[in-house]
Order: sequence, then structure tokens, then C-alpha cells
Amino acid sequence: MDLLAQASESELNGIVEILTNKGRLTCSLTDLDLFKQRYPQHRAYSRDIAAEIQRFGANTLATHLFRSGRGVKYEEIVRDVASRLKISRTGSTVELEMQIQQKVLGEMWKEMTVEQRRLLLKEFGIRNAKLAAQVVLPSALIEAGHQSGFAIYKMSVIVANAVAHVILGHGLAFATNAMLIKGLSVLLGPIGWTIAGVMAASAIGGEAYRVTIPCVLEIAMIRQATHQRRVAVPNARKHITTFAIALLAAVVGAGSYAYFTPTRSPQIATGSNTSGLTAERAAHSVIPFPPFTIHQGKIDSDGEPTTNARLCVKGTKLCFTFPSKKEDAQVEFTFGLAPKAERISVSNGGSLILFSGTFSSGGSGSLDSLALLQYGTDGKISNLLHGVYLTEQSDRRVWNLPELSTMPVFATADYNWGKDESHFSAHFFTVSAYVFDANAHEYTQRLKFVTSRKYPSLDEQESVQVLESERATIIAKLAQ
Repeated sequence: MDLLAQASESELNGIVEILTNKGRLTCSLTDLDLFKQRYPQHRAYSRDIAAEIQRFGANTLATHLFRSGRGVKYEEIVRDVASRLKISRTGSTVELEMQIQQKVLGEMWKEMTVEQRRLLLKEFGIRNAKLAAQVVLPSALIEAGHQSGFAIYKMSVIVANAVAHVILGHGLAFATNAMLIKGLSVLLGPIGWTIAGVMAASAIGGEAYRVTIPCVLEIAMIRQATHQRRVAVPNARKHITTFAIALLAAVVGAGSYAYFTPTRSPQIATGSNTSGLTAERAAHSVIPFPPFTIHQGKIDSDGEPTTNARLCVKGTKLCFTFPSKKEDAQVEFTFGLAPKAERISVSNGGSLILFSGTFSSGGSGSLDSLALLQYGTDGKISNLLHGVYLTEQSDRRVWNLPELSTMPVFATADYNWGKDESHFSAHFFTVSAYVFDANAHEYTQRLKFVTSRKYPSLDEQESVQVLESERATIIAKLAQ
């Protein structure tokens, strides 16, 4: 189950808790040295988590007697769970996961009040209130869940959380997905505890099933969450020329983690551009940026930023605040977390401030908005860098290259999530370089290319290191 290697720590935490709490009599995961050394860094032993689920799938006693402890394939587990819930065993693994979710949601629906049903229908965009009176799960709700990946994901969250209340006595930790499921707070609370009760009596019985059924529902949710991370970025990148970055959000092909529309389209030069570099080499008057303070945005109870980070000139009300990026009616990105500021020296004795703010909903992925701030002789702050965003798997550098520009050159590298690659494995990277254009009075993108080799990512090291290795190539291409 390579899927688990792509899950976030909080997504894996539910599975680990199910295995160690409900399967504790025969669970071997806690005996592993890697588990003892790295807990709760679950991604470090995701393969062992998968193996433990497979062992439970064979029923632990039978596994040791007849399968030498190796367990069964996940596909077999899903078909067995489907059979337990009186669902046809035919269909692909993903199709069966969805049918299992629908079966559980149907049982939940029977136990809901009419008002609770209305809330659920509304969450999936169904306005026909008469459907709330039906005893059987309306086909309109099933169809709504099939119309978009995001709706399927929401359904998987509701179901997995409700069953977790039965198995664990509490819901799942959704910090990773707080931004995506914020509207589900009512359905994830006490309502979910009550409606899931039917599952305790009907479907989940015996130690093995009390592990495999909730684990299948958890894995189904992780599959949809991973899909969201992968597809969110290419859709967003239709609106941005800075990176062809999901998913998360993920990300397909040359995807990373971006969901935004730039304020201005960067100018990209791929060939010879002597006239452009002439303007970039021109002297630009920059005075020292005065002392400043940085301020994190406001955070809601889910840990999600509700306002953007800002940088203010000390002792004044003069501030720069990152703008939010609204991708669509459901998704808005607010860069309020972990603000950082670095003073960048300019050759004439002045300085700029490289300022960043982070969007994250608590999971393994995050997105930084970047700005290069100048304090002008008019006493105002101006941003010289527009529409530049970087994921958690990126590298950034500021270089003084007087042969190219009197202003610092800003370079970035962000990962391309290729087919069959896990989130934090080695990747090819998209490299971009931004050079100051004196005529436009802003930084423009002068270079963009994909590295010729893969670089290690966060599975192998603490930070991404790409640009120093690519520096000679970047300078040579800029000088053409």
C-alpha cells in the first residue's frame, strides 16, 4: 500500500490508533524498533503499518498458521469487508471503497433527524428539503458525491470520522484537512457520534473486523485526500504562469502545491534578451529599510489562518499585508502562519526585505507567499515581487550578481510531482530566476527550466537543496 507513504502524519495517526488500541492483543507494530524510535512520526514506518493491516486482514491467528505472518493483499481485505457489509465483491478496489462508504452513510442516514439530514444535503449542494423525509439514503446524495472529487472526499471524511467514534470513542484529528472540511463541523461533532452507533451493533464485530473495517474507511479517506492534493494544483496552475505546479494537493505530472492566481503575469524570457538585461543592470536607488516588526495572522480553532501575516515599520502604522488568494467559492488561501523576514543588502548600501507568510491546514503540505519589500523615499512600502508562491518542498536563494544586475537576483526551485512518485521522494524541480527590471520597477521572471536530474526531497534530508547545484546553469542562461 504505497498510498500510506503519501499520507500525512495526522492521517496515519487514526490508523495507528486503531491498530494499537483495538488490535492490541495481536498487534506487532508496537514491538518494532523503528516504531519505538520514531513514534509518532508514522510516515517513517508506513510500510510496517501497511503490513500490520494486511496481517489483520487474514485474521491474525490464520495469518501466523497459514501465511507465515505475511498477511493478505489490501484488495482482498476490501473485498472481505464488502462481503461483511453485504456488498457485492465485484468491482475495483476504489469502487468497493466508495460502495462501503455509501453503505455506512446509508446506515447513518437512517439514524439522523430530519434537521440533520437537511444539513447533510445542504453540505453537498442539494436544496430539495423534501428529500430529508426519506428513510433511505436519497440517490441524489449519492450522485452528488460522484460529481466531484471534492464531494467524494467530504463523504469519506464524514464516514471515517463517525466510525472512529464507535471504535476509538472519539473522532479523528482533522488538522490536515481543516481548510477543506471546515463546513462539516456540525456533522463531525456529536451528530456523528450518535449516527455511527448503528455500526457498532450491525457491522463491526470481532477483533479483526474492528480493525479492518475502520482501516479500510480510513484508507479510503486518505486516498481521496491524496487525490485532492494532487489535482488541486494543476487546476490552480491554469491561472498562474510562475509555476506549473497537487493536493494536493496535490499534484499530477508537473504538479506541486499551489492554488492561486497571480496579481500580474510574470514576463518570461527564454532566449537572448540583451535589452532587458541592460535595464536590469541600470542603477536603482534603494535606501535602507527601517526597523520593522512582523505579525502572524489570526488563527481559528482548527489552526487555520483567518487573516494574513503583515510586516510593519516599527513605531508606525505603515504595514504591508499579504493578500489572500481565492481560488473558487470554496477555497481561499490565507497566508497568516509562520511569517519570516530577511534583510537583503543592495550594492548601493540600501536594503530590501524578503518577507514570507505560510498557508497550511495542518498537514504535510504548505504554501508560502513571497514578497520583496522596498521602503521608498516617499515613506511608503512597495512590493517588487508579485505572484511568487512556493511549496514546502522548495528552495530559494538571493544572489548578488553585479555582472547581471545592480539589484539582487532571486532564484527559486519547486518540486514537480511525477507519476509513481511519493510526496516526499526525489523529484525533478522547476527552477525560476527573477531579475529586477528598472523600467517596470519590479522583479520579472527572466528564466524558467526543469532540472535535468532528480534531487532528494524531505524523505532524505531536512531541507531541499537544489539551487546551489544549479547556480552555474542559472547564471549562464541569464547571461545569454
